[in-house]
Amino acid sequence: LEDSQGNGKDLYFKEFLWKLFLVGFAKPENEREADDRELLGDIPYLNGGLFLPHRIEIDYKDKIQIADEAFESIFALFQSYSWNLDD
Repeated sequence: LEDSQGNGKDLYFKEFLWKLFLVGFAKPENEREADDRELLGDIPYLNGGLFLPHRIEIDYKDKIQIADEAFESIFALFQSYSWNLDD
């Protein structure tokens, strides 16, 4: 989020999360554009169609916008918890 904010306001959703889910998880590495591979790094392809774009995402791609402030709030909430794993 901080890296994205260094590039401008409210870019995290469009420039990172959108590509993470709809490119990184949805396409095998050899089908991703070079700039997407560089941005995402070694992200596994998760086969099965879970991360294919929904019709709403296809029809309204340019109109969907989520402010960085929403992610700041979500991350602050997650940070407030003590996360433990039990085997």
